[in-house]
Amino acid sequence: MLETTPPIINSDVGGDVYKLVYSFHMAAFLFISGYFSKKPENGYDNAIERYLLPYVFMVLFCAGIRFVLYGKASFNLLQPSFASWYLLTLFFYKIYLKNLLKIRYLFLISIIASVLIACVNQKLAYLSIGRTVSYLPFFLLGYYFKYEWIEKIKHITFKYYASLFLVYIAGFMVVTNNVNTRKIFYFRDSYKSMHLSNAEGMLFHTLIMLLAVLAILFLLKFVQEHETIFAYIGDRTMSVYILHPVFYYLSKKYNFLNTGSSFDYLTIFLYTGFVVFILSRDFVHNALNKTFKFIAKVVLKNNENDYLTCK
Repeated sequence: MLETTPPIINSDVGGDVYKLVYSFHMAAFLFISGYFSKKPENGYDNAIERYLLPYVFMVLFCAGIRFVLYGKASFNLLQPSFASWYLLTLFFYKIYLKNLLKIRYLFLISIIASVLIACVNQKLAYLSIGRTVSYLPFFLLGYYFKYEWIEKIKHITFKYYASLFLVYIAGFMVVTNNVNTRKIFYFRDSYKSMHLSNAEGMLFHTLIMLLAVLAILFLLKFVQEHETIFAYIGDRTMSVYILHPVFYYLSKKYNFLNTGSSFDYLTIFLYTGFVVFILSRDFVHNALNKTFKFIAKVVLKNNENDYLTCK
């Protein structure tokens, strides 16, 4: 929700918080998606109904919200708007993973491609090409990651995590002190469009990838065996992700998160928590799932799946 408050994200503190979140949060999402893709054949069979249809729905949904709030809206299914790129990227991963896994040294190749893709001086938002290539290493990392590794990570003492945290902060400061645009964290734009040479862009892109891996390893420390509120919300991530633009555009339109008060950060935090709480409720999840089942019944044949999963 920070994006709806330009004065905050353009400030020193708010801008750094925004960049800090963007340095790892989508990489972590795709790591988790990859982890739950251990059976590529299932992902291939269900890719259209679980990702492509929700993608089309989200693009049209966002356009509808903008039309209601602003009186006009446009959309282009070939250029994902707002956060819908994630669903299209997952669609590509799911349909190609089974064949990609046949490639020798795939993980290494994906890292090299991630670093090089932004050297192409083109609009990489088309079909989410830039992000699809850039985030592939994190999806594959999740796919290759084993449960036993998570168990080992959970037994690492906190003093080592403190060292990793200091390394993370140092690396983050190197990036923010040398790159004048937050676009470097989006993994979407060419280096040239960010006024960076290819060598500079590749260096900082690689550093951000390493920071994201450190953050993921840190988060894995807190994975719980038993059911928690976070696991409950995690099972409903897709409904939160697809529907949260309503609250995003409302806050952007009416600017109620930016009052100029010292409590704005707290307000944003509470508002985000409220949005996650509401959209992760069973009645929201079930209603959206029924909506997708109806759409799939009209468009596709013989589909009785739960559509709102990351698996």
